[in-house]
Amino acid sequence: MIHALDNVFVPFIKGNEGTSLIGIRPWNANAFTSYRFSDGWMKNLTVGGGVNYRGKQIIGIRLPTEADPTYDLFKGHIWYQLNGMVAYDLKLRNRYAIKLQLNVDNLLDNDDLQVLSSSYNPTTARIDKFYYHNLPRTYSVSATLSF
Repeated sequence: MIHALDNVFVPFIKGNEGTSLIGIRPWNANAFTSYRFSDGWMKNLTVGGGVNYRGKQIIGIRLPTEADPTYDLFKGHIWYQLNGMVAYDLKLRNRYAIKLQLNVDNLLDNDDLQVLSSSYNPTTARIDKFYYHNLPRTYSVSATLSF
């Protein structure tokens, strides 16, 4: 019974072997750094920034046919987002440490549309795409009390 089922499913599984998955971004990178000033007029101030990079998204695949045994990848555009933060550490009564922090995500307010899903339509030879919007620039403030 299992052998018979394998013969049914193997052509479907092996037919797309080696092709990329739709919606995947093969190249991604994230970096963030911060610096805390330890003396001078900016003592106890921390500033930081980072970037999230996403490479070209695979938005469609034209599968091979008997007439054309190659397959084509259709790719979208790259996407990146810059983030920043500033924090200040202070002491309360030389006993409690308080850290006040402001985070800003999407510093450049990148509002490019991103492909949520897509499919290749072989009858029209085009890709149907569905989009979503990035979150707008957002701010968050936090206070941390250590004792």
